[in-house]
Amino acid sequence: MRDNDLNNPGAAGKPDGWGWLMGYIVPTVVPPLVGWIVHKVDKREKERKKQHTKIQVDQSTTQVDLSKIQVDQSKIQVEQSKTQVDQSKTQLDECKTQLDQSKTQLDKCKTQLDQCKTQLDKTLEELQQTKTQVNQLQKELKEHQHEAYRQKERDICVKDM
Repeated sequence: MRDNDLNNPGAAGKPDGWGWLMGYIVPTVVPPLVGWIVHKVDKREKERKKQHTKIQVDQSTTQVDLSKIQVDQSKIQVEQSKTQVDQSKTQLDECKTQLDQSKTQLDKCKTQLDQCKTQLDKTLEELQQTKTQVNQLQKELKEHQHEAYRQKERDICVKDM
């Protein structure tokens, strides 16, 4: 039974070369080797996680920076809009002022037109009166000419007689 003792190699008196290797070297070398491999793998994994975390932080920082830029752009757009509104109000006020001036000029023109119409009516009335006087004077002139002509005829008739 001693020949088959697997737990005690070389117990039967025959040296077992592989058994000694397996019984001493493997338990002595394999655990530190496995530990070293696990340590290297863990170290690489930690570096990957660290890089991944750094990338995420960089992405977050970039997103925050982009958000700040967008906020700044929005503020600039709001300021531009305010400026445009102010300019539009100024233009509106100028247009209102121009409209008021135009209304004032229109009122002045209407007043002048009314004055011209009144003056024209007076002139027309005076012209009508003058025309009436001229017509009367023409009638009187014709009557005087006609009477002068008759008087001449009478004088000629009186001379001939």
